[in-house]
Amino acid sequence: MNIAELDPCGQVVYHLHRFIRTFRPVKNGGNVGSQFENRLRSSFSEKFSWDLLSAERDLGLGHGMESGSGLSHELDLVARLGVYLFIIELKYYTAGHISKEMVMVFNQKVHDFYLENYPQLSHLKIYRIFATRCGYVDESIRRFCAMWGILLIDNQLLTAPLCSILVESVREAVQTRDFTTTSTPSWANCAYLDRLSGTADGLSAKMWPDFNTIASLQLPFSSGQIARFGGLSPAFLTSRWVSHQQQLSKQVSRLQSQFLSWQNFEQIRKKSFEILENPDISGGEK
Repeated sequence: MNIAELDPCGQVVYHLHRFIRTFRPVKNGGNVGSQFENRLRSSFSEKFSWDLLSAERDLGLGHGMESGSGLSHELDLVARLGVYLFIIELKYYTAGHISKEMVMVFNQKVHDFYLENYPQLSHLKIYRIFATRCGYVDESIRRFCAMWGILLIDNQLLTAPLCSILVESVREAVQTRDFTTTSTPSWANCAYLDRLSGTADGLSAKMWPDFNTIASLQLPFSSGQIARFGGLSPAFLTSRWVSHQQQLSKQVSRLQSQFLSWQNFEQIRKKSFEILENPDISGGEK
């Protein structure tokens, strides 16, 4: 699959997952959390042609905005491409755990900016991401993020959007293979891949919606303006979604392993045929 052909959401998710899994801090390079944030900002700048990318220590949602409360809020990374606005919170945290305060404060910061700047933000597709290298995230934190439409990217589970990308990548790869002389592996069965893809797409829509589909305000504004959060789901649903994500992550991880094993076998098999057809490759006599 050509990642460049994905929509901005797919490209950002894929890039973030790769960055989180491959990031290694530099010794004597200063605060690890700052390294994590600065190197992601640099890689974002190199990889994408953003219309806007927030600077370090930005306090205005990347757009010089004021919050509704008047408090100053720092958000780690804000990036806009067309109508897509990505708001990203980063926590390196390889030890310890992600607390409820971390995700709740991130959620409330965005609300504070949103309520004050609704006319400027209402036409955008706003996607919020909480990204961490933390090795353990409690299920209650996952449910909170699912409820508020925050995509949680961590080292424990594959997110639903990434699962969708990986399944389609496997599908494209096996479609180029001629299985007329050999049986199709069970994991490459179209019905199975369709089922995984459908589950991933469904969970993505539920767990990572545009924030404007969750929150809304009625215009014109008044001093007593009340925000409506009509897209929130109850705990029994978010608990079910998190459980489905856990199952999906295991299934897609297994699919990846099966595909890579098959790919390596195919390369060895191809090399063996080349040696049989051309003994010179193995150092035989001319």
